[in-house]
This record gives sequence, structure tokens and C-alpha cells, in this order.
Amino acid sequence: MTPDFDYSEVPFGFNYCLNKSCKQASTCLRYRLYTHIPAACQTIRIINPVYAATIDDVCPFFMPDKKVRYALGITHLLDHVPYSDAVSIKRQMLAHFKQATYYRCRRKERMLDPSEQEYIRKLFVSKGIKELPVYDEYIEKYDW
Repeated sequence: MTPDFDYSEVPFGFNYCLNKSCKQASTCLRYRLYTHIPAACQTIRIINPVYAATIDDVCPFFMPDKKVRYALGITHLLDHVPYSDAVSIKRQMLAHFKQATYYRCRRKERMLDPSEQEYIRKLFVSKGIKELPVYDEYIEKYDW
């Protein structure tokens, strides 16, 4: 968590963990957020502390305190791709994402997560394109 973390980004109903004796507590977003809850937050949801205390090794609720790189905007994604390949890639993207989602991504109304970026990268590779896909911008945020 960065010092300038905006607590309003935490989704409603997020489950916090109070288990400070957990081996993974120092790197778990659930515990780290719990230690920074603002006083204005009146109620929170937590993982049952009795259950959490029984977990010895790998916690099923562990959430790494690591931001994910999302891509925003695909307006220039196919600019440097040969026309026939660009048409084919766009057709495959429309079939995969469906038309509404594709155009929401294009208009920067929806971000592409890493797995979706990987799908697009594989489309480029399948056409023999060596350059990585370039998106309009990148945003790093937590994967809630």
C-alpha cells in the first residue's frame, strides 16, 4: 500500500482480516487495509477471526498487496499493423469481447485486465507481429 492510498477505492463489502499472527499478514492486502481503516468508517466486514486462527499454511483469503497493470483505450492499437492483419485481429477481438465490450474499451469506458491484454498479445503473435500491443494508457490499481 502506498502512503497516498485513497481509501474510497476499497469496494463496499470488502472483507478485512484481523489475524496479525498470520505468516502472510505483512504482504496481505486484507490485513494491511485493516490497519489503515479511517475513523470515519463506521462498520466493516471481517473474516471470522476464530476461523482465521486455525489456518496454518496457505490462507484461502490471502490477497497480495500488489497493484495490477490495467490498459485503458485501444484507439491506436492497430495503427501500425498491416491492414489485412488489423481487420482479422479486430474481428477476433469483437468475437471474443463482444461488440459492446469492445467499443467500451475503445472509448476508455472499460479497462483491460492482464489476462485480456495477454489474449490480445497472442492475437498479435498469431499474425507474426513482433511488436507488443500498445494501449492509450496504463493504470495501476488493486484487483478487488
